[in-house]
Formats: sequence, structure tokens, C-alpha cells
Amino acid sequence: MIILQGYVSFLGFGDYSVIGKDYLETGFAPYAVAIHIVYFANDKSLRVHHFVSDSNEDIKNPAKKFYQAVKKLAKWCDKNDTMQTMGLKVFLGHYKNQTYPGLGSVKKLSLMHHLELVSKYLKEVE
Repeated sequence: MIILQGYVSFLGFGDYSVIGKDYLETGFAPYAVAIHIVYFANDKSLRVHHFVSDSNEDIKNPAKKFYQAVKKLAKWCDKNDTMQTMGLKVFLGHYKNQTYPGLGSVKKLSLMHHLELVSKYLKEVE
């Protein structure tokens, strides 16, 4: 924040790319598991890629649904020059180790990736 001659001046922005209206600490039994990963396109615009499970007929086996989605994320990361963040590394670690962190962690890891990505970007443009 800069204070200049008695006036308060600041710069900010709003960003709702990976979280809905309400943030919940817990998950629920979904028909599909979706991982939302933000990235910067070549023109530096912020984009969101959605990785969605395939077995979406019922709410059974969320771990399988997660693995289907995270597998798509891992393949996409292999083909694209995506900025590595701690959140993304944790997702890829779950894929490599075939572990399931629970549905609440999916949103947390997406947010973790998003915040680190935007922070790195803002440092670059300063």
C-alpha cells in the first residue's frame, strides 16, 4: 500500500477461477471428480483446464474417480510446459504413488497450485 499526500492508493484484483461461491473443508459423494488447474497461456492470459473422471454413472469409488482425473493431469503436464508448484507436485506424487488424498484435498491442492502460480507471475511482472 502506498500513502501519498493523505490519500490511500492500492492495487488489487479478484480471482474466482478454481473455487465456487462457498469454500467447504469437506467433500461430498460426487458422480464425477474434477481437478481444476490454472495455467498461463502463451499470451499470459490465465486459463483453467479441467481434468474429469470417466466413471461418472454413480457415486461409488471416489478414489478410482480421483485416479482417473489425476492420470489425465499427469499426461497433460508431460505434454505441456506447466509451471511446477508445490500443489501440482503433490497431485503428481499421488498419481505416481497411486494414493488417494480424499476429496477435500483435491480443492486444497488446486488452490495451493493456483496461489503459488499467481504469486510467481506477480513477482515476474513487478
